[in-house]
Amino acid sequence: MRNLPAVILLILLPWWSQAAILSVTPSPASSNMPLAQASSLTVRWTVVRDNSNFSPTVTSPQGLFTVGSTTLASNPRSLSQTRPGTGATTTFTFIETVQIPSSISYRARKSGQASFQYRRTFNDGYGAITGTVNLRIAGGLSGPLRISRVSVRFSDDSVERLVKRNSRLQAYALINFTGTGRLAAVWEVAHPGTSGDPVYTPLQLVRRQVSGGLVTLTSPALPTRASGIHYLRLRVTEPASPGAPVLRYFVLQQAATEPAPITVVSPRGTARLADVRAFRWQPVDGAAAYRLAFYRQAASHPGAMHDALHHEKPVAEQEIEPGHTRATPAPIVRRLPAGRYQWRVLALDKNGDVIARSRLHTLILP
Repeated sequence: MRNLPAVILLILLPWWSQAAILSVTPSPASSNMPLAQASSLTVRWTVVRDNSNFSPTVTSPQGLFTVGSTTLASNPRSLSQTRPGTGATTTFTFIETVQIPSSISYRARKSGQASFQYRRTFNDGYGAITGTVNLRIAGGLSGPLRISRVSVRFSDDSVERLVKRNSRLQAYALINFTGTGRLAAVWEVAHPGTSGDPVYTPLQLVRRQVSGGLVTLTSPALPTRASGIHYLRLRVTEPASPGAPVLRYFVLQQAATEPAPITVVSPRGTARLADVRAFRWQPVDGAAAYRLAFYRQAASHPGAMHDALHHEKPVAEQEIEPGHTRATPAPIVRRLPAGRYQWRVLALDKNGDVIARSRLHTLILP
C-alpha cells in the first residue's frame, strides 16, 4: 500500500498527456499594414492537438494587438470548435477577418517600433499555446511628407449643418500622411450671396511640422452672422494634396424657428414608387392640413437636409385633406419623369404656414 500513490500517478499520467495542444500556426505568419490607416487582416489558424478518447473542444476567447509586452487593443470575438479525435492527432482550422483601427499602427510607430503583433491563445482545457502574426508597418516617419487622405467634418461628425445666427460652430480635419515634414493649409469659407462658383476667403492659416502618419486640425469659430448657405473647406497648400473636401452649413434668419419634426410611418428611407401603396405619417397637434413636397435629387446634392439647401423649389406638391394622415400617390407624382426624388410631409396651420416637417426620404420613379 505504500506505493499506491505512485501507481495512481502512473495510471493517470498517460491520460493527462494525451489532452494537450501541440502547435498553433497562423497563415500568413506576417503581413504589411499601412501606417495610420484602417485596414483588415484575414488569418487562418491551424491548431494541432493530440487525441484522447473523447471529443475535444479548442477555444480562443479573444485576439490581442500587441507591441512587445504592451497590449494596444483587443478583438473580443471568440473562436471555438469541437471535433472528434481520430488517429494520433486532430487538426482544427479557424479562419477570421479582423478589422484593424488606424490608431493601432500609429501608436506602434510612435513607440518607435516598425511592427506590431496580432496574437491568439488557444486552449483545450488541458494546455494552451499562443500563435502570433507579425504585422510590419508600411510607411514610416522618414522620407518626404506625402498626403494620402483629408477628411473634414463638423464637430458632430456631420457634413451639413443647420444653425441659428451667431451660434458657435466649428469643424475639424483628419489628415493621413506618410513621411515627415512641414504641413501648410488654410481654412477657407464662401459666404452667402456669391453667384456661380463659391468665392472663398481665408479664415486661418495653419503651419505645422508633422510626423507619425495622422494629424487633427481644428477650425476657428466659423462665421454665422449672415443668413444663407456657407461653404467651408481646408485647402492644403504644402505638400500637394488630392483635392479639398467641402462642407456646407445654412444659417437661419434671426427670427426663424425650427419646425417640429413629423414621424413618417411609410415608406421610410429609400423606396420605389411602384411599391408605395400610400404615404403615411403621425398626426401633428395644431395642424390644419398637410402637404407632400417632392424634390428632384440633384447629383451634387444627394443628401440635402433642409429645403434651404435645395437650390430649386419642389417639382411637385400634393395637398392632403384636413385630418388625413394617409395619402395615395397623386397623378401629378406618378407623371414625374423617371429618376430619384426626395420627399417630405409638411404640416400647415390655419394660415398656411409650415409648423412641422419630416426629414427627407428618397423615392425612385422608374
